Amino acid sequence: MSKSIKFNDNNYLDSAGIVHNRKMLENFLVGEIKEFVKQVNVSTINTWYDVGISGDDLETGTYIMEAYTNSSGVNNQYQERLSGIVAWYHSGTNDSGTNEIPLSKAGHARNSHDIRFRIARSRSTESPNSIRLQVSDTIAWSGSGTFTIKFRKII
Repeated sequence: MSKSIKFNDNNYLDSAGIVHNRKMLENFLVGEIKEFVKQVNVSTINTWYDVGISGDDLETGTYIMEAYTNSSGVNNQYQERLSGIVAWYHSGTNDSGTNEIPLSKAGHARNSHDIRFRIARSRSTESPNSIRLQVSDTIAWSGSGTFTIKFRKII
């Protein structure tokens, strides 16, 4: 059984000599989750489509992202969750670069689909002049599928 010394309501020292701030831990664990529900049609294989999340939809920072789909009649994805770490910038950009988000994937059945997400930037002369979340798949869909995408800021 570990022992700890309590300093006040929020701070304590554990038996390993580590100071913990309970209030900070609570704020991190129950931090606000920003949720988007988006309809997307990935009608062509290996083509990137805007999801509809861009620029000031999120504050600048680093996020844990989870995308959930259960679009069985459209893309034969059954209770699939995809998660990764995303860096976000909420203001205008001046670059046309992209970077794919490394994802962990789990669920009931993905049926040979390999859904990918990436961040795409736009030059100042393009619209929208911001970063955008995009999705692609290795199999074309028969119509629009629904993603519930959640973000929790971690830094």
